[in-house]
Amino acid sequence: MVVCLQGKRLIIVGAGVAGSIAAFLVRRKLGNANEKIVVYEACRRYKKPCGEAMPAWLLKVVEEHGIPLPKTLYRLRAHVFGVAGACERAIEGVEWVVIDKRSWIEELRRRIKDVIVYQTVNVNSIASNIQNIVFDARGPFVGDKPLLVWQSYVECYHSNNVMLNITIKPFGLVWVFPRGKSTCNVGGGFVGIREARKLREKAMNELKKIVDIQTLISESYSIIRVPPSSISIFHGSNIIRLGEAAGLIMSLGGEGIRSAILSAVAAASAISFKNEIIYFNKFYYGWKVRNLMLQSWLQKKLFKTIAELTIEKMCKLLNSIGESTMRTWLEGKLGFWKTLSEIPHILFSLF
Repeated sequence: MVVCLQGKRLIIVGAGVAGSIAAFLVRRKLGNANEKIVVYEACRRYKKPCGEAMPAWLLKVVEEHGIPLPKTLYRLRAHVFGVAGACERAIEGVEWVVIDKRSWIEELRRRIKDVIVYQTVNVNSIASNIQNIVFDARGPFVGDKPLLVWQSYVECYHSNNVMLNITIKPFGLVWVFPRGKSTCNVGGGFVGIREARKLREKAMNELKKIVDIQTLISESYSIIRVPPSSISIFHGSNIIRLGEAAGLIMSLGGEGIRSAILSAVAAASAISFKNEIIYFNKFYYGWKVRNLMLQSWLQKKLFKTIAELTIEKMCKLLNSIGESTMRTWLEGKLGFWKTLSEIPHILFSLF
């Protein structure tokens, strides 16, 4: 494998969290050579299909790299996981924040406006030019299977907790993220439901079981593509995948902001520039995102297993995982050995 790529231009496809941050950092690194970078984005207005929550420590990462900070709308200290109304488990004391994701992305795009082009492009066609190094940052719109997702801002009475509820028949997930004293970001997606009206009706029915919704403020639908079961941070000879485009997503909660930020920072750090040539260190990038790859892989496998379980076994599994493991997972710091130590408990709950 070629460890270091060389090219005359860096092309970034997608200007969501990963693409915008990568462009912001690389543009600053290239200095007066801004003509060496081009960002392609299909939509002028950022569309946010899912949640806006992330571990609070990511704000320090953003600040340390000189990236504009997002506005913090709400601080969360408890997560409640439920299974079809049959059982639930609360984990307290892990600080997450809800951010104004749309305004943050729009501010980042404003900072890179001289290199961004609003145009739909084909990643493979761009990569066919071997003089281009390509960052594929298309987020949740790359993957194997299409999934219709409904999301809404609502007036609600909430308990200050993140709530994630798995549903059965059809298998799916609904979420509640408090966004203010009386507002929430709610939504859901279900395998096999492809019609908007049915999706909204199913999601609302499930949400009303766990939160008191008063009024819908706004709502939207998005077709995302479920990330592939395999994780691939490289494709072809000169494509580097970032965030959800690489399959780096925390499947159990649908959380992708963490992997988007960390992979973008890693990719930008792997770039160097000398004598009009851009260099990208593939080994460095792979090393920096190795823990993201591990956590994403583990969660994908567990998510696939959960989808086949009965409600009773789901509840048994939810209650069998150690408190410290749950906290470490929510903090985004779950490593190989910690996971390995929990396997006996998980297996015992399944059989």
